[in-house]
Amino acid sequence: MRRSSDPGDSLVGLGTRLSRIHPYPAMVPDELALSLVSRFVPPNASVLDPFCGSGRLLAAATAASLRVGIDTNPLAWLLTQAKFAKADPRRIRAIIAGINLAKDRCPEPVFLVGPTDRKVRWFSKLVIEELSRIVQWLNSLDLSKSESLLVAAALSATVRDVSFAREQGWKLHRLDAKSRRNFKPSPWERLAKRLTYCLGELSKKSSSPRGRTFVKIGDSRTLARSGESPVARYGPFDVVLTSPPYGDSRSTVQYGAASSLCLSVVSHLNGFDHLRASGGSIDSGCLGGATAHRKPWFSLKPYWSGADQSPHAASISKFLSDYDAVCDGLVDHLSPDGKAIFVVARRSTGGYRLKLDEFTVDCFLRRGFILLSREERPLSHKRTPRLINRFGRDATRRGSASALVPTMNSEIVVVMARSSVLEAQATFCMR
Repeated sequence: MRRSSDPGDSLVGLGTRLSRIHPYPAMVPDELALSLVSRFVPPNASVLDPFCGSGRLLAAATAASLRVGIDTNPLAWLLTQAKFAKADPRRIRAIIAGINLAKDRCPEPVFLVGPTDRKVRWFSKLVIEELSRIVQWLNSLDLSKSESLLVAAALSATVRDVSFAREQGWKLHRLDAKSRRNFKPSPWERLAKRLTYCLGELSKKSSSPRGRTFVKIGDSRTLARSGESPVARYGPFDVVLTSPPYGDSRSTVQYGAASSLCLSVVSHLNGFDHLRASGGSIDSGCLGGATAHRKPWFSLKPYWSGADQSPHAASISKFLSDYDAVCDGLVDHLSPDGKAIFVVARRSTGGYRLKLDEFTVDCFLRRGFILLSREERPLSHKRTPRLINRFGRDATRRGSASALVPTMNSEIVVVMARSSVLEAQATFCMR
């Protein structure tokens, strides 16, 4: 494996469009996204990201003629749509200016927004009331579709900012009791700050992408099912560029809980009620979720060294089976001379690394592809936990010397292409 210390050295400091609109977890670093696009996405190419998340990889492909993203998480759909919204900076400036007037004049809220199915409180009573006022005020404005998307994305981040969630939390962890008592954020001020950031980004002429962008809330496992692919009409694609989840959502990332917290407020905005979703439903739609999976063609041993009877074995097998189903569909959606670029990592599960890079390579090798390159880089500028407590909620063992184990310290870029591509290149060179 070739190690690349910093493939994006020359791009450090540069950002993708609206890069900091939301603290979405596990985003690819800006410099890596820009580096991959500069190396593997030619101008006017069509690009597919089947796990688009907050849309950072798609946002890096500013010269592409077509960008298509899929994600099962409604919050990911919102953030990616917002990044490509062509909102008028003057209108966003006017909304920001109206916040000071609105917070003093907005009437008593006619309803209280926020999650009602939570076992613990995630907002103070005052914050819930202020968020309700904000929703009422925003719903009273005459906003265009692009403005609505941008405002909704800014509000989703505001909700996270004013909740009791820890600022640097990976999963949805609450502040301790003392911190919750002392935490008195202003939702109006946080929203103004988020929108001011958006205004600054929109004012950068160079950040405007060319071409068309389509984002779908959907299950990438359906890509290989005839008639069910959410993006079949846009393909075939020149490039698949993606950073898939490193494990199933229930045992690792848990996008659902944090996302549903934000969506519980945003879904009260006019036109966004379809985004309302529980954390469990979001996680069930992720790889390794509740849906049935195919019989695996693989043995776990080459990719994970844990025991076959381990409680982790079944969940890993289900995750990899779902991942394999996505690879099936990507092969069908990739043009004959297209490339597939994956940013993956080796997470620790049950005390053993899951070699997702090797599994990715094998998935494509058995489908007639070849490995063009595999590069490893240190994990940096990414919202991920470096250490986890392997005993979880077991209070009797959490404090032991062996409780903390490393999760991931690097990410691996895998580039695959059909073997026919190299054969054609070789034939051309021999002439």
